[in-house]
Amino acid sequence: MIKRDLYYERIPTKSLREDVRFLGNSLGNVIKEQEGKSFYNLVEKIRKLSKANKIQKKSYKKISSEIKSINPKNTYKLARAFNHFMNFINLAESIDASRQLNQYENKRDGKNQKNIFIEEIFEKLFKNKKINNNKIYSFAKNLNIGIVLTAHPTEVKRRTLIQKYHKITEILEERELFKDHALKIKSLNKKIHDEFTIIWNTDDLKRSKPSPADEARWGLAIIEDSLWETIPKVYRRLNDIFLKNMGKGLPKNFNPIEFGSWMGGDRDGNPNVTSKVTKEVLLLSRWEAAKLYEKELTKLIRSYSMKKCSKKIQKLTGKSFEPYRVFLRPLRDKMRFTHRAIEQFIVNKKPLDYNNLLNSKEEILKPLRIVRESLEENQSENIASGELLDLMRRAKCFGINLAKLDIRQESSRHSQLINELVKKKDKLNYLKWSEKDKIKLTDNELIENKLLEIKEKFKSNQITTIDNFESVFNEDETIIFLKENLGLNRIYPAGSLFTDPKFKYHGIESVGGYHPAKFGHYSELLKNTNNLLSIPVLQFLNVKYFISPVEISHPKLILEKESVFQSVNGRKKVYIYNLDQSNPRAWFVKDVIKEDQNLYNYLNASAFNPSKTAIVDKLDDSRYTIGKILNIDWDVETIIIDYEANEKGLLVLSEIYYPARWKAYIDDSEVEVFRANSVLRAVEVKAGTNKIIFEYDNGLFNILHTVSNLIVLFMCFYLLKPKVMVLLKNFR
Repeated sequence: MIKRDLYYERIPTKSLREDVRFLGNSLGNVIKEQEGKSFYNLVEKIRKLSKANKIQKKSYKKISSEIKSINPKNTYKLARAFNHFMNFINLAESIDASRQLNQYENKRDGKNQKNIFIEEIFEKLFKNKKINNNKIYSFAKNLNIGIVLTAHPTEVKRRTLIQKYHKITEILEERELFKDHALKIKSLNKKIHDEFTIIWNTDDLKRSKPSPADEARWGLAIIEDSLWETIPKVYRRLNDIFLKNMGKGLPKNFNPIEFGSWMGGDRDGNPNVTSKVTKEVLLLSRWEAAKLYEKELTKLIRSYSMKKCSKKIQKLTGKSFEPYRVFLRPLRDKMRFTHRAIEQFIVNKKPLDYNNLLNSKEEILKPLRIVRESLEENQSENIASGELLDLMRRAKCFGINLAKLDIRQESSRHSQLINELVKKKDKLNYLKWSEKDKIKLTDNELIENKLLEIKEKFKSNQITTIDNFESVFNEDETIIFLKENLGLNRIYPAGSLFTDPKFKYHGIESVGGYHPAKFGHYSELLKNTNNLLSIPVLQFLNVKYFISPVEISHPKLILEKESVFQSVNGRKKVYIYNLDQSNPRAWFVKDVIKEDQNLYNYLNASAFNPSKTAIVDKLDDSRYTIGKILNIDWDVETIIIDYEANEKGLLVLSEIYYPARWKAYIDDSEVEVFRANSVLRAVEVKAGTNKIIFEYDNGLFNILHTVSNLIVLFMCFYLLKPKVMVLLKNFR
């Protein structure tokens, strides 16, 4: 028999099919109520056509034809209908997977009970005669696991909707529990209907770019919604394994897992992560932690009504009939104060009394240890090993900020810091050392903390601290000049300035900068042109100014002015050169060369003139008539170019080629966009005076694409269902 992975397989059980049918019918009823019977019939028609496709292949054409005939408004609503349905199917599958896992682990008759995941791993270790059990115990005791939440969230759904999906999951689980109780089921079905109605009338997508603080809130939500409950459960399961196999549990201070986070601390090229943001995120995380601890302490206080306690607690509480409650209330009140004080600071800007806030996890652990010792003294070790131990393990794992905040910084900032340390200690310039000498310092001195023994305070101008970090991004002489003179052009920052985020911060278009995600063809251009150090490349990239930290002598570079630039690496003199014969943002070319393996040889050749010639991926060698650009209107999602041409021409736009999202239109008809000079857009235009509209596909056209994908997924679900069932039979 082939072993199946019960977690990853979504087995179409009877229960799963019933849940999917119920959710589909409930959604259909809501759509009928909210949008009318006519639209409901349209949804049903598309759904039935998709099901029929597995029998009649011609149905796909019918689906395609049907969708093309739908008006944009209904197309959007249709996309939403299928999107919600697919999400609800995912919920049903998750619940069914959980249901199967429970059945797999907990047989009703107690026979053939299976262990999975953690238990299975350790059971195999204990059965391995080559490994001593004490070694396994030592291994487990010394586990050290660091889990980091990064600063690149990918969740596009609003948290509001995710919370709604979570509530629906809870209702579905209740329906399973009370499936034989008609009145209860009726009540739960009403709740589902209400939730679906709210979801249908809720905007699906975020309408603004998330800030670093928003990213942090998402990370904190993950901890609150999942990890907070999961961590003590994992520890308890591990402890039970060792009790079963060795007769002893893991140490009470067992706490191998710690969480870290980049959210609010990732400064690597992101000017939006400032000292203010970092402070806000740290306070937000402490606010969330205090709220969670307050909740758990309240549960303990309500539960711990016992009278017998240790002398230590009795001494602190006096003659109380409920000493544990009296003892724990000040700790709970401190959590409450911390939570409310930070909230008032963030919302109403009320000053914070840091001395009275929760400031260390030891403030939580110390009183909890006293409670645990008291319970153990009074024959209540089982109580001490319950919710109290869970809370102590949470405190050790999550601390007062739920996750340690990693401050990530671009490497040159670290070099600057070490340089200041070396200058202070040995009067040497670390930045001028060879790589070999830098490594030697790291190996021999820094590890031994010799550099960090300096006790004198640094002057404010020696190191850029967190508090004055934002001042780096203030306007300086160079920024002011560029804002006044750049126009609809770009700059090329040379050398160490290439990845400097300051230009982007001030809205200055640069062919450099930093971004964690780059287009593949742009990366190829960087790679094959020595980071764009080719005059023709700079020309067709619409570069007007060449900014250099050193003087340059080149016939195509004319010195405009010497200036001062405050970079992230310090204040420095720069030279601003005007690039001769730079191309405008859009222009016509006369000659076309078909792209081949010699592409970058052409682009790097000094004889290549991008004003007259373009290298295009899909067009054969040919000649065009030079037209005239009359006007350009420019915004983030739309570019409108008025042109005049006597005959057919080829217009080149100095913008990144991205056909999946940027479309081109002439007379309201879409025209093909070609890739020119490796990274740019080119369009064939007809004779006459006309407009070319480049439009980012963020609306109706994107919706049509989304609908087609959703319908394909919908069809696949029904197509694959019988095949999955056949496979499962073979496994049995």
